[in-house]
Amino acid sequence: MFGFTSSVTLMAVGYSIIGLLDVFMIVYSLSEMIEIVENIYPKMTPVQKFKMADFSSIFITIMFGIGQVLAPILGSILESNYGYRTTCDIVATACLVLGLSYLIIAGGFHSLCRTLKNIC
Repeated sequence: MFGFTSSVTLMAVGYSIIGLLDVFMIVYSLSEMIEIVENIYPKMTPVQKFKMADFSSIFITIMFGIGQVLAPILGSILESNYGYRTTCDIVATACLVLGLSYLIIAGGFHSLCRTLKNIC
């Protein structure tokens, strides 16, 4: 589809980019969810904050689990219809578009910058 070479180096770079974008989406979105709820309900007790953090973690775990169930099914459908190379291109493009849209549209980049300032 895109005409990339069958290079092991290119595959390693691609998997590294996907791994980094996954970390940005999962780790930082959990802290964002918790912070948003704390801003909406500022008078929560410590027990309520703990429960809210648990529910946020449960929500992300459920979404991750749904993805683990649906991804192999969707991948096998794509592979049988379009072939291995084109399926890899489609998945790589989808990961890139979704990752960048999270960073740009959903405020993930702002969250990442704020978290890095707190660490450094």
